[in-house]
Amino acid sequence: ADRLLRPHDAVMVGLAATALLLALAAFARAAWRLRAAPDDRRVARYVEERCPALQDRLASAADVAAGRPSPFRELVVGDAARHARGVDARLVVPRRELLRRSAQAAAAVAGLLLVLAAGSDPLGRLGRTAWLYALPHTAALHVEPGDARVPVGEPLRLHATLDAGGGAPARTPPVVVMTDGDGGQQTVEMAPAAGGAYRLDIPAVEDSFTYRVRAAALESGPYAVTALRAPRVERIDVAYRYPPSIGLPPRIEIDGGDVQAPPGTRVTVTVRMSKPVEQALLARAAGGRTALVPAGDPAVLAGTFEVRDDDTYRIRARDADGLRNPAGIDYFIRAVADEPPAVEIVRPGGDREITPLEEVVVEARAEDDYGLRRFELVYGLPGRAERVVSLQHDDGTARATGRHTIFAEDLPLEPGNFVTYHVRARDTGAAVTRSDIYFLEVRPFGREFEEARSQDSTGMPADELRRLQELQKEIVVATWKIDGRRPADRSAEDIETVADAQNDVALAARVLASRLSPPAPVVDTEGSGETRAVEAALAAAVESMTAAEAELRAGRTDAAIPHEMAALEHLRQARDEAARTQVQPATNRGEPGSGPTAQEDLSALFDRELRRDQETNYENRRQEPEPSADAGEDALRRKLEELARRQEDLNRQQEALVEAAQEDGREADGRTLERLAREQEEIRREMEALGRELVQPGREAAGRPPAARAAREAAEQMRQSAQQLGRGDDGATRVDHVVD
Repeated sequence: ADRLLRPHDAVMVGLAATALLLALAAFARAAWRLRAAPDDRRVARYVEERCPALQDRLASAADVAAGRPSPFRELVVGDAARHARGVDARLVVPRRELLRRSAQAAAAVAGLLLVLAAGSDPLGRLGRTAWLYALPHTAALHVEPGDARVPVGEPLRLHATLDAGGGAPARTPPVVVMTDGDGGQQTVEMAPAAGGAYRLDIPAVEDSFTYRVRAAALESGPYAVTALRAPRVERIDVAYRYPPSIGLPPRIEIDGGDVQAPPGTRVTVTVRMSKPVEQALLARAAGGRTALVPAGDPAVLAGTFEVRDDDTYRIRARDADGLRNPAGIDYFIRAVADEPPAVEIVRPGGDREITPLEEVVVEARAEDDYGLRRFELVYGLPGRAERVVSLQHDDGTARATGRHTIFAEDLPLEPGNFVTYHVRARDTGAAVTRSDIYFLEVRPFGREFEEARSQDSTGMPADELRRLQELQKEIVVATWKIDGRRPADRSAEDIETVADAQNDVALAARVLASRLSPPAPVVDTEGSGETRAVEAALAAAVESMTAAEAELRAGRTDAAIPHEMAALEHLRQARDEAARTQVQPATNRGEPGSGPTAQEDLSALFDRELRRDQETNYENRRQEPEPSADAGEDALRRKLEELARRQEDLNRQQEALVEAAQEDGREADGRTLERLAREQEEIRREMEALGRELVQPGREAAGRPPAARAAREAAEQMRQSAQQLGRGDDGATRVDHVVD
């Protein structure tokens, strides 16, 4: 049973007890049957049954022998003895029967000896186990390590040794009964170890528990295993105290860890641990250490340091058991400089033409890294008081979006006026950012026509004035952008470039004014009043430009802007005066005003205005005798070929400038771009002159209309390219029409 079934020792003890009881019963039965020996009569009868030849002599002798001595008894006994001596004993007890019984006895003895020899170990263990069950106080059970404190996740080995005098108990090893904190139990057998000991390996201790070791009727006392958990960071609160220059109030970031603040900020880190610790510090990657001290609660620690550069830090702590917190994660320290706000006008986001009764919705947004203090829309007429409208609803917010409607009818506007507008924002410190400045040009509801006072009056150069006005507007925008930069970011070269551009525009205005002035004193003729008005406006514009240039040369961009604005306003006035469309009424060859054609209808008026837009100085001068048609065509062709050559050369210079800038990884040189812009503008003017020549009356050669359209398209493309180059865009539009 022990070898095949390997039951529990208690079962084996019961089985052994049963076998012992059965053996005792068999012995008692045998002893009971042998309690009285058979008498002579029974023996005589047994012999008589096997030897009938005795004829009851032995039975008679047994009966007589039990009586009183007498001569007859002697005779009967003597006779039975004589006959019995002749009886063969093998007839009474056959030899075969003796051998069979002897063999059975020998086999039984041999079987008993074999069982005792083969089962000595189980029997011995059963005996010792029975002894432990019966007398447990005579043995001792030793358990190691007993009570233990083990870090969570670490292994634990339990040892058990039985001191019973005769060695370990039976085959069944001791068991460990473990009880967790919720009362749940788990029973695990121990494995045999060297020296008759037993062990139990627990791979990893996850929670605290109690355990007992049982061996037979022995049971050890309860032992406690305490699962030690290393201190762990549960939460980090970061308190910021900003430098006074930032202008921000202190603030606390709950359950954060990462630090993001401008240099000079005092940061207090409050760390909540999972348990009280004996020592803790904040270790930065750059080598700095900050001690963390208890802040009221033993599990709450705090430390203060100052933000200087970008870095990382970790929390290191050790508890009373010597356990250290896990390595954890690195928390970032970002030293973020207080950048100025970023502003943007979402709409209209550019220059526009408006009517004196129009409503313009301006929408803008601003953003700052630490908060906005002011976000405003500034608009008004140049040279007059600006109007400021707040676009911010919540003070201190990091992002703001606002809109405002500019009602043109609320402003003292006249056709041709400019309304400038921009947005500006100020952060919690002192940094102020302005957007680009944009213009709203007031246009009239219709065009103004007046009757020309003389057929010989020279047409006003409205287009050239308009171009000067656009150039002056770009100078205002460029100066505004430079003035909005931080002093450290302003480039003296950029300011000098703008000053050069202002000088070029002033020179062009002087040249235009000289063209309008007659070479000799002019009698007060019809039309001279408008010319004098344009000349006066140009003179005032030149004066303002000269003042602006002087301020720019001195590096005072803020002082140059009002003069540039004034020059722009004077150019606007000159353009308005020159833009008055003069229409010569048709008359008969007779007296002025006579005949049915003296009054023109509105369609004829517009037809004359269109023809006037196409007039050139060639029509105002006395026509010289024209050369032949072939000679004129050859001259135009040569001029076009020369312009194509110059434009191709300009394109190559622009491409070479772009390639050089890309190779060096920098922006193109501003002076070179300005020179290219001036050359492009010169080629454009010559192309426009050729285009007007192609459409002169009386010169309607074949193919002229398509050529004229191509010339106008090339001139427009040149104008765009010149403007882009003037703004410093080295990727300006390439002009290919004139080459074709």
